[in-house]
Amino acid sequence: MASKHVYDQDHREYVSLSTAYVGHLMTSSLLAPLAGLMYWLLSYFFPVLNFGIQNLVIFIIAVVIVGELIVVLIQRPFIIKASHSDPGGWGYALPEFLVLPCLAGLGAFLISRELSAGLVCALAFFIVFGVAGLLSKPWKPGLSRAEIRERYEQTKDMIQAGYIEEKYRDVEVDPSHRDLFKKR
Repeated sequence: MASKHVYDQDHREYVSLSTAYVGHLMTSSLLAPLAGLMYWLLSYFFPVLNFGIQNLVIFIIAVVIVGELIVVLIQRPFIIKASHSDPGGWGYALPEFLVLPCLAGLGAFLISRELSAGLVCALAFFIVFGVAGLLSKPWKPGLSRAEIRERYEQTKDMIQAGYIEEKYRDVEVDPSHRDLFKKR
């Protein structure tokens, strides 16, 4: 029996895997340093957590590169099934919360051979990426491209109307000449 959901890269809601991956990398490149800073501050007070700043930076970069690839690959079937770049749902949202913290905790444990290092690293990543996930609400479906375009047009019209009204006030134009300011 054929599936009713067919993968079509020409679909207007399609976002390529590489584009999704780059988007995830950009977001994580902003968030991962916060998790690393949190871990580093804790390692300052608890020497058992310390495995060097250079190793920590390399470790965070590796976790982000591998972890976001895993997140994108897990989320891909949900995107294809819904034919929507941001379909929402808990199956789509959970990788955002769990993959990087689990990968970071496992990696820190394997590098340092200390369970405490793995738990603290996982907790640091979970706090930072959890807060970001709660703020972005990935479990709720996002806007379609048509809805984004509609909101863009509404905003553009609102700004244009406000600009014209401001020009009326600044220039004190005779009401009979207002049509001179209208876009042709």
